[in-house]
Amino acid sequence: MLKSSWFSFIFTLQEFSGELISLTDAMRRIYAVEQVRADTPSWFNRYILHGPSNLLSTVRLRRRNLAREKSKRPGLRRLCQWLLPRLLTIY
Repeated sequence: MLKSSWFSFIFTLQEFSGELISLTDAMRRIYAVEQVRADTPSWFNRYILHGPSNLLSTVRLRRRNLAREKSKRPGLRRLCQWLLPRLLTIY
């Protein structure tokens, strides 16, 4: 009788430790998900409070990129660079 109760106690302790490991693993995953949610702003902050400023900065950035693309295109500046030395050698 004593061996049986000792065996069931050890078996119960093993089950308990397995469940405790599962519980800590689940808590670790829940904590990780909550940290990710805490780091991302809510939809209200993202779209209502900061939406207009983000939209304006996007428009400004797009205009700036278009201006850079225009300056890289062959145009008046490159024409002047090509034409000016030829005009100076003629006169």
